[in-house]
Amino acid sequence: AGPPAGPSVGPPAGTAAATPNAAGPAGAPALRVRALGPLALERGGVAAPAAELPAGKGRELLLALVAHPDGRTKDQLGLALWPDASAAQVRSNFHFTLHHLRRALAGPRGAGAPEAVVFADGRYRLAPAVASDVADLRAAAARLRRAESAREPLDA
Repeated sequence: AGPPAGPSVGPPAGTAAATPNAAGPAGAPALRVRALGPLALERGGVAAPAAELPAGKGRELLLALVAHPDGRTKDQLGLALWPDASAAQVRSNFHFTLHHLRRALAGPRGAGAPEAVVFADGRYRLAPAVASDVADLRAAAARLRRAESAREPLDA
C-alpha cells in the first residue's frame, strides 16, 4: 500500500477533465492546456512538443478562450486581438487564426481528433472535453469557498 491519499486538487470525478481517453492513461483528458506558467499542451496525458504549440495570435486566442470558459463572441475576441483592425480585417484574421489554432490543438495526427474549439450560442469556447489548469484552479477555489461557508463561525 502506498502513502495515504492527500486532498484532491483536481476536478471532481465525472467532470470533463476527468473523462478517460482511450489514447492516454485513465483519467487523462484528450487535451489539457497548461496556461499558469509557460504555455503547454498535453494530449492524452503526454506533453506535446513545444514546436506544436500555437504561436502568435493563435496563442493569444487560446489563452483568451482558457480565460473565458463561457466563451466569447467573434466581435469580443476580434476587439481583444486586433483592436485597430477594420471589421473585414478582423473577420479574415479571426478565421485564419482560428483555423490554425484548431490544427495546432489537434496535433500532427489531427485527422479524426475531436474539435477543441466549438461555436455554440453565438460564442466560441473550448470544448467541454478540453481541460485546463485554469479551470482546475477555479474548481478548487469554488470547493474551498463551499467548504469555508459550511463551517460554523468560531465565535458561535
